[in-house]
Amino acid sequence: MQSAGLFREAALGLVPWENALNTFADALNSRTGQLIAIGRRSLVPLNIMTRLPSEATGEFLAVGGGDPHINSRVRAGLAAGEMEFRDQGDFTPEQDRLRSPEFGDWIDRNGIGYTCITNLRKRSDELIGLAALRTVAQGEMHSAEKRAFRLLSGHARAAVILRNSVEDQALHVLAATLDQLETAAAIVDIAGNVRALTERGETVVAGGRFLRLVQGRLHPQRPEHRAQFDAMLRRALQSREGVDIPPPGPMVLTDCDGRAMALEILPLPGGHSFTFAAAAMLVFRGESPTTLRRMQIAAELYGLTPAECRVAEHLLQGRAPVEIARLAHVSVGTVRNHVHRILAKSGCASQVEFLAAIGRYG
Repeated sequence: MQSAGLFREAALGLVPWENALNTFADALNSRTGQLIAIGRRSLVPLNIMTRLPSEATGEFLAVGGGDPHINSRVRAGLAAGEMEFRDQGDFTPEQDRLRSPEFGDWIDRNGIGYTCITNLRKRSDELIGLAALRTVAQGEMHSAEKRAFRLLSGHARAAVILRNSVEDQALHVLAATLDQLETAAAIVDIAGNVRALTERGETVVAGGRFLRLVQGRLHPQRPEHRAQFDAMLRRALQSREGVDIPPPGPMVLTDCDGRAMALEILPLPGGHSFTFAAAAMLVFRGESPTTLRRMQIAAELYGLTPAECRVAEHLLQGRAPVEIARLAHVSVGTVRNHVHRILAKSGCASQVEFLAAIGRYG
């Protein structure tokens, strides 16, 4: 069947998914083919619905179409296993209208009638579903059309698995390239889940000073950074969908000792991407290896305490005592006392002399 071949071609990026879905719908005498991914907290990172007005997809999400508490089609899909068939008899459209009159209005305006669905892939944190949607005038499917739906669903599932393999390979290539460049980075999918870490990225995350990994997602260690981090990640993921949303700028994360690390979140190119696709790259820019090496030498040569080493580290990065105090959450007087002890231990008369002395190493 032509639809089966088009699903394979779409998985390889040779044709748009819309082409495969339209041919799929035509084979079932239906108007619309739908491919949808639903993640945690009803996140819908992918929703392709063919032959509907361009604004219909955005409206679908706005009126709760991806919410299982509103849309019984989604609720039935979440309860079903992989490749289990569900159709109109498994849904409660009248209750859906009561829960969200706006969703009911969306159904009416877009002429959604008989619908059948199946899960192509289902995991604990996501599912990818396939649906055929008919208009009210097209009526219900006959048994032969339902059999055809099940057959074509198998080809669509194979295409999704193939696409997963393609994108996994692309992730490995990207991560390997970044490793060669000695970049500290993490690659996340469109749901914000970490899909790959470079070797230096693993070191940053494993250290736990600035970020920690919780249920597959990165979270800043300090609570005051979390709102900005979440907003930046959300903006980066949204900016890949259109030029009207610029990518976010960098932010600075600090640890409990006032050490700082710059973070950039860069959107990766994508089109229609599944939840397992690489969607954004987080680049960590902390202390350079040279700075760390010089601080180790300073600690050994001059007998600096850990607190004095942290202040000296800030001095090496060109920070003034006022900025060091702000980052370390201590008073300026405390920082100046540390500076005096550093100069006394190193035998230097000034900060400039100390920096020049340390600069000879590394």
